[in-house]
Amino acid sequence: MLLKNVVADREEKVARELLACGSYKYLKTSVKANAFKFDLSDTGGNLKLFMSVLDKLGVKLDGDQLYEEYQKIYEETVSKNEMYEMEQEKQWNKGRGR
Repeated sequence: MLLKNVVADREEKVARELLACGSYKYLKTSVKANAFKFDLSDTGGNLKLFMSVLDKLGVKLDGDQLYEEYQKIYEETVSKNEMYEMEQEKQWNKGRGR
C-alpha cells in the first residue's frame, strides 16, 4: 500500500511539473527528462511512470511514437547522468591537485 502511494505521488508530481511548463507536445526533451528523473537502474518502473503520466495528461501516442518518445527522454537522462559523472570526476581530480 505504501509503495503504491509513493508511485501515485510521483506520477502526480511529474504530471503537475510538466503541466506547469506548458503543453506536453511542445516541451523540449530536456524539460521532460528533468520532470521524469528516470532511475537508470529501473527501466520497467520508468516505462510504467512514463505511460501513467502520459495517461494523466491525456497524451495519446501510438506504439512507435510512444517508444520513440520514451527513448528520447531516457537517452537525455543517460546523457545528463554521464555529464554529471564527468563533472564529479573533474571536481575530485581538482581536489587531488590534478
